[in-house]
Amino acid sequence: YNTVAQFYRNDSSKFDSAHEVMACIELLRSQIKVKTQQRIGRKRVDFILPDMKVVLEIDGGHHRFRIGKDSERDVFILNTLNKSEHGWEIIRIPTRFIEQNIRRLVPSIKALYKERQELRNKHNGFIPSYYSRTNK
Repeated sequence: YNTVAQFYRNDSSKFDSAHEVMACIELLRSQIKVKTQQRIGRKRVDFILPDMKVVLEIDGGHHRFRIGKDSERDVFILNTLNKSEHGWEIIRIPTRFIEQNIRRLVPSIKALYKERQELRNKHNGFIPSYYSRTNK
């Protein structure tokens, strides 16, 4: 907690919401290296977890109305990241899951990453359309 509090005091623009602060606390508690509010090309992401090759987005309820826009954004980000180093994934966690059980955050990220990489390996680098509304 102290690390996040100091991080926040130094630059409060590192977080856009209380849910992002909660996620950061849990990631740091789990000893995950975290970069917040990073630019990838012209897009900004909530978190980059470089050792896990994960872009983590904490999505509020308004994202359910932005599925198409989020999908286009994710394609741009993945294409940009995977140009230099393959294996990156974007994982979107709805805020309700942060509220329900924050301790499941890191195990969920790891499980989703593994599942998506396996799907991509089976489908020539793509995630099938039946898998998710936003992850293609």
